[in-house]
Amino acid sequence: MIKKIFSYVFVIVIIVLSMQLVINFLKTEHDVNYTLTVNDENVEINERYEKKGKLNHYFLNINYQNNNYFFEIDNHFNKQKEIVKKINVAEFDDYLCISIDYINDYSSTPICSKDGNLYSYLTLKDKYDFSSMIKNNPLKDKSDTSTYSDITINKDYLSDNEIILIYNYKEIVKIKNDDIKQLKFSSYDDYKNTYGALVGEYYIIPKNNNTPEYSAYITYNLTTDVIKDIEIPNKMSKQLYINGIHDNKLYLFDKSKLIQYEVDPYNNTMNIVGTTEKDGVLYKDGELTNISVYELNNSTVTFSEDISEYSSITYDKIFALDKYAIYIKGNNFYKVYKEQLDKPILLFSDSNFKEVKVKEDEIYYIKEDTLYKYTEYGIVDLIKREEFKYNSKNIFDVYIKED
Repeated sequence: MIKKIFSYVFVIVIIVLSMQLVINFLKTEHDVNYTLTVNDENVEINERYEKKGKLNHYFLNINYQNNNYFFEIDNHFNKQKEIVKKINVAEFDDYLCISIDYINDYSSTPICSKDGNLYSYLTLKDKYDFSSMIKNNPLKDKSDTSTYSDITINKDYLSDNEIILIYNYKEIVKIKNDDIKQLKFSSYDDYKNTYGALVGEYYIIPKNNNTPEYSAYITYNLTTDVIKDIEIPNKMSKQLYINGIHDNKLYLFDKSKLIQYEVDPYNNTMNIVGTTEKDGVLYKDGELTNISVYELNNSTVTFSEDISEYSSITYDKIFALDKYAIYIKGNNFYKVYKEQLDKPILLFSDSNFKEVKVKEDEIYYIKEDTLYKYTEYGIVDLIKREEFKYNSKNIFDVYIKED
């Protein structure tokens, strides 16, 4: 009898645990409020978890002394609730700064508040000592360098899943922290990279044989290093411009022949999508519509994402990502969340920068002879090259491999 009871209990426990696992697997969001005590004060925490598409992260709104601080972190916690274990506080003159210790030994960098404005600690690190609040800093003080041609690479500042692509006149140089490879696309030096583009995990560029027209595009798979040619259905003139990228396809317009092309590196195809007899493709403000080739010919028409959610912000340039937007105003770089448009975080300031790109949580830009990378732990000089001073347009790109 006792054995039967234990058997029943065991089965019930297994069923309950299985149900919990299934529920957790299917869970896509939660929104909880809780408090922690800091210096005998209650700190209010609103924690939101969301799993949607590629998004799988937590957003935290922390209220301390009537100041709101915003943090976000990827799901390292198996969708658990109440992931904040400890809040660290420091005060520097009029700046009130906090950082977070999460469960599972993760931690954040500090965010500071003054007069209702938010600042990353990088904007203040030259004035104040944040060492007690910084844990698990992955950046080294120095980096081993390697060289290729006139390119000097600080390879230790490259993460394992990060690939830098450098245009080098007749080849694309693929740089990883442990490897350098080349994609040759031209038989002679071509000073400017006018038609090369990163499309998903492919770099694609016309094959250049010093002829008046292009007859093939080259696709370079950055994850496998496989190189293929795509034949062009109707040879392209060199009076081209790029419309943009949509759904992992590149769109170009040939002004000489009044033809719009669609290059699909994933299916290794190139199709004519717009002619004088049928409208071409326009992706504007996040919507796919048609456009005549005559309109494409009258002006330079480029694709655009929907950034209407950030219409209340004044900016010089903006990059809308899944979790937030990065925008530039003057010499300042900001991060702003959709739900907190009136509370941007000043990440850092710089001047005379060019060719800014935003990938994942990092910002890349050229200044003088150096390609820099911003991370939440600091700004590092990734690559030095004298050519950057004179030629920066579309001269680099970044691919982040998915884990």
